[in-house]
Amino acid sequence: MKKIYFSILVFLFSLNSFSQTSYWTSYNFSVNPENEEIVYNLMDDHFKNNPIDGVSVYLYENHIKDHKNNYTHSVILSGNKESMSSSYDSPRDKAFELFQSKIGYFTKPYSSAMGNRTSAFNNGDKPIQKYYFIDAENASKLSIAFNNYGKHRPKNHQALFGSITTGISPAGESHWIIIGFDSFKDALEQSDYRQNNKTAQQAWNKYIEEGFVGDTKIVRSGLRILLGKW
Repeated sequence: MKKIYFSILVFLFSLNSFSQTSYWTSYNFSVNPENEEIVYNLMDDHFKNNPIDGVSVYLYENHIKDHKNNYTHSVILSGNKESMSSSYDSPRDKAFELFQSKIGYFTKPYSSAMGNRTSAFNNGDKPIQKYYFIDAENASKLSIAFNNYGKHRPKNHQALFGSITTGISPAGESHWIIIGFDSFKDALEQSDYRQNNKTAQQAWNKYIEEGFVGDTKIVRSGLRILLGKW
């Protein structure tokens, strides 16, 4: 009976930790400060009245970044394969064409990309998110190490992992990790939980040793703020 109960716990843990693969596209752009409210209102009005079935739309401010990553905002669309395919394969309607025309007047395109998300721990729409772009020599080892470390993360820390398949920058990123927080304070204290937790620190050391093998390295990082979701 104890073995059966333990097996159920393991199964439930797996459901909570490893998400079904989802897919995303991102569009990075810059907006002059005086037009930020206009852009938000245009997005809010359009996607509230024209939701995309099965697809979530996120608007982020690219708050902390390096000088080669200096766009101001990102729009990310995310969903399962069927919903994302349907949204792109369907003919564009007049409402979207009008929205695209209006928002294009106030934005300057920077870059775009697409990829997937294969793992998620403590998933949720955290308002503060640190992002890390990684050039992985061995993607399988990085993925396994990320998943193995998941149980040691604080419950209020979101952790997501996936790959970038198209729109790779000259930095050569192949994968990404996002760590999400409820507040900026939590982001500042990101690693504090390991200071008095020997088990977590040992697990972290193993994560770095086994995941970041060979020439695997972080090639870009930053912090973004969630402004809206539709």
